[in-house]
Amino acid sequence: MTFKKLEKIFYKHLYLEKEKDFLPIIIATVIANRMDNESVWLMIIAPPSSGKSKVVSALSKSPEIECVSLLTPNSLISGARKKDTEDGKEASLLPRLDGRNMLIKDASTITDMHPTYRSQVFSQLRAAYDGELEKSTGLGTKNFSAKFGIILAGTPALEKMRTLESSLGERFLTFRPMFDMNDRSKIWDKIKAGGHVKSINKILSEATLEFLEGCGTPDKVLYPDAIAGLATRLVMLRADVSRDWKTGYIDFPVDNVEEPWRAAKQMSGLYTGLMHILNDKTKAINAIKRVTRHTIPYVRLRTLTVISRNKEMTLNQITHAIKVSRPTAKKVVEELYILGVITKKSTGSSKFYIVQNQYRNLFKLRPRS
Repeated sequence: MTFKKLEKIFYKHLYLEKEKDFLPIIIATVIANRMDNESVWLMIIAPPSSGKSKVVSALSKSPEIECVSLLTPNSLISGARKKDTEDGKEASLLPRLDGRNMLIKDASTITDMHPTYRSQVFSQLRAAYDGELEKSTGLGTKNFSAKFGIILAGTPALEKMRTLESSLGERFLTFRPMFDMNDRSKIWDKIKAGGHVKSINKILSEATLEFLEGCGTPDKVLYPDAIAGLATRLVMLRADVSRDWKTGYIDFPVDNVEEPWRAAKQMSGLYTGLMHILNDKTKAINAIKRVTRHTIPYVRLRTLTVISRNKEMTLNQITHAIKVSRPTAKKVVEELYILGVITKKSTGSSKFYIVQNQYRNLFKLRPRS
């Protein structure tokens, strides 16, 4: 099956005609994680009932996918003994993930988790991504290493979680599919012509399985020159700014941002997967540019987009444009200024903020940006 044929099947049953990057990015993530390269962990963020689950669920029949409905501190490495499990096999999830992709279709199981348990899960994921996870249990110490991808789908509640777990966020790329929910006539036509939900799910998952089984794996990872620049800008744009938990003041110099190599390798792997199925450099690099923008924390992204659109803005104008409280807007602007992403100039009693030249092109308005 060709990728164009797979797209036609999805377009027939889901309203994706105006969001043509979503399916390629999902499929390219699976292909990227077949290669000997940095693992691609992808976060999909979209409103409830927007159709994201239908697309990611289509992967579930592939043997490369491990569907996980609930992730707990005991999931990756379990303390249970083999003889105590129903099938007599290792209960830990991590060994089953090696060379595969963990699919979490509903991230609310993580966002709604108690913060203590969530921090434990994220700590384990960080260690697993970096190569090895060791856990001490009442029955001794277990140790596993695995290389695996993650596709995590959720609502914008994930954005708040990312601000609390910034070090985990450095291991994720993000994509926010944009669905035109205002085009109600076409959506309703799709619903009426769609057919039974179970049959649609079956059609999409079987088509996806057929494509993944036949599409092969790229011979090597591609490293286009543009990605080095995108990765270098991304690590600064998503850099964590440490604040005192009580006063809210910045309490540590911003001079230790992550190195861009990990993001560059992830983006190169994803680009290679996109090229493998699209064979179109322009489409592939434009999709990577969208992923770069979407990986920036959302309020920062909105702030930079509106300033770039208007060339220069005051804090009051920014607050009104991005529709958040003034203290929140002030905090975001302060962080972007400290990071050197924006600069400011004074005209009379007013201060205007301007996006630095090296970042401005990333926020030029594009269709489906």
